[in-house]
Amino acid sequence: MKILCTGPLATLGLKMLEKEGHQVDQHLSKSMLTTEQLIICCKDYDALISATITPLNKAFFEACSHLKAVILLQPSFDHIQPKWATKNNIPVGYTPSGINQAVAETTLMLMIASSRQIIAQHNRIIFNQWSKTEHLI
Repeated sequence: MKILCTGPLATLGLKMLEKEGHQVDQHLSKSMLTTEQLIICCKDYDALISATITPLNKAFFEACSHLKAVILLQPSFDHIQPKWATKNNIPVGYTPSGINQAVAETTLMLMIASSRQIIAQHNRIIFNQWSKTEHLI
């Protein structure tokens, strides 16, 4: 199966797909493809792994009705119209809890940084505005 990925795919995931005999092409441009560009690109592929928030609408699903699957590397599918995927018999998968741990870790980090005034204290050190006798906090 030929798969188009609209962004960088993790090395392990890429190797797993290739091991199963799939050909994966990655679109690694810094600019996000428009819906029209994505329609043109998908003509030669059997599946799409979307790592961007390019809108997948009625026009996309009708023009790409040959796709066997669309996978979203996001925790939601707000930028697609799933009813058109269903009408064209294209299954859509997404990663609803893929970033939960990262969000929780970042939240705790920001809470600790805020409570200890880490950014303000770091800036004091950088700009040489601290003394050895004064407590930073």
